[in-house]
Amino acid sequence: MFPFIINMYDKISQDILDLLFKFSSHIMSIEDTTVKLPENNNFSSNPEFQNFISCFQKGRYYHFRCQGYMECLVFTKYYSPFSLNYWLHELVYPAADNFKKSYGKY
Repeated sequence: MFPFIINMYDKISQDILDLLFKFSSHIMSIEDTTVKLPENNNFSSNPEFQNFISCFQKGRYYHFRCQGYMECLVFTKYYSPFSLNYWLHELVYPAADNFKKSYGKY
């Protein structure tokens, strides 16, 4: 249906997917650290830390949905304007917003 943009988006989307995989490993490292921190009672009762955990978990959720959706786009090569718009507005932006909130940048 959209053959004119397949070749153009194929390389870009594969590069994006590679970056998403790398970012996933960083997310998992941060998550491992946040699991260990509440062992210290100062962190477990801190509302700012709890807010960080909450927003970070939401960002993580959207990130992995974003990665899975990009995997589907790369596999199917169906880069329709609707699917790209959905990926960007419903997955990328919410992930970024929640990560910003978790670090107090929002």
